[in-house]
Amino acid sequence: MSKPVERGWGTYTVLEETEGYKLKEMTVFPNRCLSYQKHELRSEIWFVKEGYGKLILNDAVLDLTKFSSHHIMDGEWHQLVNGSKNNLVILEIQYGINCDEEDIIRQ
Repeated sequence: MSKPVERGWGTYTVLEETEGYKLKEMTVFPNRCLSYQKHELRSEIWFVKEGYGKLILNDAVLDLTKFSSHHIMDGEWHQLVNGSKNNLVILEIQYGINCDEEDIIRQ
């Protein structure tokens, strides 16, 4: 397990990583969001551990509630939004050819 990495939107910690797979825990602070982005070489599964928020997935806006999960395929535009007063904690499973943090295209 790695040390937490701080970002403007919150923190993430890599819990486990092997070739073609990475498990992260992300905490998105209240009223913060990640950039609108896509990945070319990996897909992701998000599992909501705590809190609630929104997933913008291509043209759809989906509710994120505790214990819900969503599959984001490579090439799909997506954004994680926490509009609540509490932290949103997500377990993110990345899998694919490359699970490197550099595989990101922002809009």
